[in-house]
Amino acid sequence: YVTTPRSQDQIITTSTAYYGPRLDTNPSTLAPAGLLVEEARVQYAQYSQNFGTGWTSPGGATTITTASGVTSPDGTSQMALLTQTNTSGLIYGNSTGLTTTGTNYVSSGYFKAGASSPAPYFEIAFTDVSGSYAIAYFNSSTGAYVTSAAARGSIVSYGSTLISNGIWRCWVVASFTTITTGLRSLLNVASDTSGNTVAGQTGYVWGAQVEAGSFPTSYIPNPTSSTVTRTADVVQFNGVPLAALRKTPLTLAVEAQIPYPINNYAIVGSAGVGSPVDLLAVNNGLQTNALVYDSTAGNVSVSNGSANWSSIARAVMATSAAGSSVDISGGTVATTSTPLGTNRTSYNFGLMERDNGANQLSGWVRSAAIYNQRLPDAKLKSLSVVGAPW
Repeated sequence: YVTTPRSQDQIITTSTAYYGPRLDTNPSTLAPAGLLVEEARVQYAQYSQNFGTGWTSPGGATTITTASGVTSPDGTSQMALLTQTNTSGLIYGNSTGLTTTGTNYVSSGYFKAGASSPAPYFEIAFTDVSGSYAIAYFNSSTGAYVTSAAARGSIVSYGSTLISNGIWRCWVVASFTTITTGLRSLLNVASDTSGNTVAGQTGYVWGAQVEAGSFPTSYIPNPTSSTVTRTADVVQFNGVPLAALRKTPLTLAVEAQIPYPINNYAIVGSAGVGSPVDLLAVNNGLQTNALVYDSTAGNVSVSNGSANWSSIARAVMATSAAGSSVDISGGTVATTSTPLGTNRTSYNFGLMERDNGANQLSGWVRSAAIYNQRLPDAKLKSLSVVGAPW
């Protein structure tokens, strides 16, 4: 969603912000990625784009030039230029509320190598006055992870994504055993993997983000000295599709990309008060199975396969009075004599009720199909192959 239209490519057609489905694209290739559905997250990093406010460099070792003229991922020219003046350059940003030990926190930021004496590494980290820290280094040319280190805590995971024009989004997930005053974000362009710098080295940063969770979500701008919350995406079926989902016989097929594996989430799930039904779900941290779930019958049918949801995968289910079937990515169709009770008030993409929405899908729904009949198992198997026509 957009709250401030960009004059260069948007025309203001309403006086208030419009919050609708987020049809996303691959940030590097600009190919359609699908409908983005994410859980709620709190952005703790203050002044996440304006590095001239709320960000400091100890001893002035790094000069921060805001609005450098380099195009940032949001289409503006506000990537901040970092210029190192000695061997210990870095910048700290303030965060609020990051004080819970044993919790996974994610720090991320957008980096681009400088044009003059570029530093060979991007550095992104958490630090605390107690001496707790978690640091990850990335190659500024390739974006590849190089190494990491932690004290009074541990690195959980890390990664990077090419955005465009040499810009990388780098992130690190860490958990700490000791936090004294609260974690703060550290960003740096370094000459080595000890955080050292060389006078004259440069690099660009934009879009700092700190959030609680085991993986990064889409960027949440925060121009304030407090926090900003992005509410969960709730994408409900209405009209003819909802009417079809509430009846049997029924066949439902969905192609999706879910890059970060978690347990127990619905691809299409029920909502509202009452007996929950997940018409199609993944119930395995390895993301290799698909299932149909009904609170009165448990897992109605489970299909194990070799799906790679972090890339792209498909799951298909069918139900009738005679029973239910489910398949995933061309695997073996699982069939049961238990029919699925589908007469629910509403259905959503990516949100289940049985966990109170706690394990919401965070990924892209690429396409979906609904049939008002229970298709044969052989047809389910062919439909579950990525790229097969609906």
